[in-house]
Amino acid sequence: MIDNLGNTSYYESQNFHKGSNSMNIHNSPSNTSLKQNNINIFPQKNDLPKIQTNHHFQDNLRYIHSILIATFIYLFCFIRVHGVTMKRLLYLSVLLTFLLVLVSNASATQLSYNEISNASKIIADQASKTGQIPSQITVNSKNITLDDYLYAATTTTINIANNKKTNVNIKGYKPPTNPTGTATGPLYKTYSTGVGYLQAAKNIKTYMEANGRSPNYVTTKIGKINYSSLIYAYAKIINFYNTTGELPNYIKIENITGGAVLAHGAIWLPASSMEKVNFTELKNKGIKDIFLGEQAFTKEQYRTTLLNFLKNASNAGIRVSAWVICLQQNDEWVDPTDSVYIENLVNRIKGYLNFTSVGGIHLDYIRYPGTAYKVPNATDIITGVVQRIYGVVKSVNPNLLLSAALMPEKSMNAYYYGQDYSKLAQYLDVLVPMAYKGNYKETSDWIRNVTSYIKSKSGNKEVWTGIQTYRSDDNITALSKEELESDIMAALKGGATGYVLFRYGLIDSAFWDGKPYHLQT
Repeated sequence: MIDNLGNTSYYESQNFHKGSNSMNIHNSPSNTSLKQNNINIFPQKNDLPKIQTNHHFQDNLRYIHSILIATFIYLFCFIRVHGVTMKRLLYLSVLLTFLLVLVSNASATQLSYNEISNASKIIADQASKTGQIPSQITVNSKNITLDDYLYAATTTTINIANNKKTNVNIKGYKPPTNPTGTATGPLYKTYSTGVGYLQAAKNIKTYMEANGRSPNYVTTKIGKINYSSLIYAYAKIINFYNTTGELPNYIKIENITGGAVLAHGAIWLPASSMEKVNFTELKNKGIKDIFLGEQAFTKEQYRTTLLNFLKNASNAGIRVSAWVICLQQNDEWVDPTDSVYIENLVNRIKGYLNFTSVGGIHLDYIRYPGTAYKVPNATDIITGVVQRIYGVVKSVNPNLLLSAALMPEKSMNAYYYGQDYSKLAQYLDVLVPMAYKGNYKETSDWIRNVTSYIKSKSGNKEVWTGIQTYRSDDNITALSKEELESDIMAALKGGATGYVLFRYGLIDSAFWDGKPYHLQT
């Protein structure tokens, strides 16, 4: 098996959320054609498939393969009816080449057996020398994350056992949420009872395909093996096979505690800042997600900018979620039991998901304005709205991200805001507590404490802590790079697997000169 009230609320008394209104707050060509008897066998511009990237990869590949099969059937019928001439053969060859290039491009995220073998050697060599595995591996100019490697290595182990050496598709798997496990010693390939390394590989593969991330550990005959040790073990298994031509009878599991895993960086971005974004800068800093203000989707003035922004973000490997203001309209709070309003909210969200390369939905103001204690079953009402949105988002594509900005008041959150962390975690991929120390007149230790509390209530879901990048809503002076980094590290020490910066445009420029951050163990 793999696992892996008393005092008045601060925000109620101050009556603000994520800054002042002036701060853009959140909860703060034409192709040559061959025509014969009016049959056009070359695709026109509007007929070309739109190739999406990242989380839509498998759908696109299946789509292109379908086009290719349909084209072959069409060409067979065309030749039967019209016969073949050298000119037609030339045109048909060009068309087939075009389609094959599409398939080749769509398959660019495959790892060959040799590439997986080379990655295995790199990992095993470093771990044997330093006791740590690298945070990522580069083979043939491909950057391979540890999680994509784990999927490729376990899949390859299974394939080798079936006398196959094939390419493996990688999909950008996420790291584990809470790596644990201490088992060491010899783990045999198979057992009459209990899980050996071959069955463990199958279990890991199944888990990752279902959950989109690596497991925290895998349970085997010798106990729970941790994430880093699993990566090292399968690297050694593949190396052994490449040396001897056989899978080993057993592999020695060693307790590898290194393998620095990059923290997941994200940032809130107002629509008005789209043209200012330096994607290379964000990517180099480890920012993988952008929560983009929904005005970018609703205001016509942003349409051209939005389409270019989404394209550039996709090219940079950065996911964009529509940042949706849920229970406020025209600066007025909305009753979450208003069925007409909620239906319109759901329809708005569906509309945002129609944009190519939108990878998720980020919910904001999904709460009461500090008055939940006056409403019977308030937490069930708020949870119900999130559950409804979750069903809609996942029905469009189960790989879409659903996250929510949450108040950070721990045990009082449900009382004031109707936000029960444990209930909401059932319908969210990521919980984002807004641990804005400046607004609460608190310290970095408070950020760690808040993160730790919410992590304990989130089940196996990820927590990305929201970090305020400026002094407070009363003083928007940017924090120094050193202080901002201290706050980020406090969140990671509290168990967060990522952080979200509020907000772009209010960040010390020196911050972008540094390196990405790693999870704390």
